[in-house]
Amino acid sequence: MKDYGLSADVVSAGQDPQAESLSAQTPKQAPSGVSGEQGADELATALAMMHATLESTTDAILVTDEANYVREFNEKYLKFWGIPPHMMISAHAGELWNYISPQLKDPAGYLARNHEILASSPPETFDVLELKDGRVFERNSAIQLIKQRNVGRVWSFRDITQRRRAQDALAARRRRLPMATFSTEYVFESLSGPKTLLDLFDGHEQLAAYQFMDNGPDAYCPGCTNFTNNIPAKGPEMLARRGISWATVSNMPLAQIEAYKAKMGWTVPFVSSRSNTFAQDCGAGGGFMLSFFLRDGDSVYRTYNTTARGVDRILWDHDILDLSVYGRQQSWEDSPAGWPQG
Repeated sequence: MKDYGLSADVVSAGQDPQAESLSAQTPKQAPSGVSGEQGADELATALAMMHATLESTTDAILVTDEANYVREFNEKYLKFWGIPPHMMISAHAGELWNYISPQLKDPAGYLARNHEILASSPPETFDVLELKDGRVFERNSAIQLIKQRNVGRVWSFRDITQRRRAQDALAARRRRLPMATFSTEYVFESLSGPKTLLDLFDGHEQLAAYQFMDNGPDAYCPGCTNFTNNIPAKGPEMLARRGISWATVSNMPLAQIEAYKAKMGWTVPFVSSRSNTFAQDCGAGGGFMLSFFLRDGDSVYRTYNTTARGVDRILWDHDILDLSVYGRQQSWEDSPAGWPQG
């Protein structure tokens, strides 16, 4: 750690003097069998190793105590946020948040989220912070416990700007892929009766369809099961508000599908393609696949399909929109002229 003239005790100034310290302090009494000088040397070595660890990580690190005062930080943290070193003396995290918040696109949301974390004390948190200068940070935090008592929180920040830009560029290319005309003659079985491919659009312009593998009677694909478990309960509703209908399709008989849905507690819409060649024509065959379709009147076009790691990366909502032909329909996206954008 770069020496800013801040000792471990100085960094923790402002803390309740009776509180346990996370930073190293000179012990009042050396452990039995250890001289005071030897104990101090061992303590200094441990502290130096901790500092070296903080500085060697690729992440920016901030450590706060249970009263939300700064206990430790690394130089990357100062550089990430442009914080003057003198601010870290006796700093309360709230002062840093007030300094940082104007740099963010949503300052009020950032401050509200921080106060929510303090109030609820979740074991771990994850957030994505978008800055006005175009940078994007991932933020993780985790509670630190000593003898089951909360003694503070470690906050880590990672710059994912280049990764995000690469993803945005890939999504822009995806929106320009040629579309393939797709047959609308398929009829699927559902609890509410037969449905055509056009019916699966449910009045929306786009359709996202996941092909759930058919492994035979009483056998279920663990990967497809995990993917379906990760679909948020309100996920289809969220997509519907953005003009995308969701359908999970499987060659399993409808009765087998519904029995498994009930067992797993799923509410996501399923249909059976057992009586048609939809899976084969999509290229899924006996495997799994995620396909996107665009409807223009009574004509349907497949705009994109993916499998394997392409499905594995899905985190829902925004990622689903990124794969669709219109994207998130936001003004910052690089889309063809005439594409809908808010």
